Amino acid sequence: MKSYRQLKVLNFPILIICRTTRGLNVEEYEKSLRKIYTVFTVQRFWVVYYNIPKPGDLQPRSSLHMMRDDRKPVWEEEYNCKGGAYRIRVQKKDTVT
Repeated sequence: MKSYRQLKVLNFPILIICRTTRGLNVEEYEKSLRKIYTVFTVQRFWVVYYNIPKPGDLQPRSSLHMMRDDRKPVWEEEYNCKGGAYRIRVQKKDTVT
């Protein structure tokens, strides 16, 4: 009988990064990135995902990034140049002040 408690290891780690300030150039942008967590299993991914702050709890102009391996969320990196992005924008009128 298969145990459902067995950890399901991801094919690659997922790095979760937060950015709360705006950078004027690539160097400032990279300095503003803060690693929050690296996830190695499916179970841990959902634990972390369900505990990410809600949009209303984040500072305005904040962003969260989920990146494969130890990659940075910058378009200038070769492995990102053909990548994509999924964005959710919240209108100011829909935010809590």
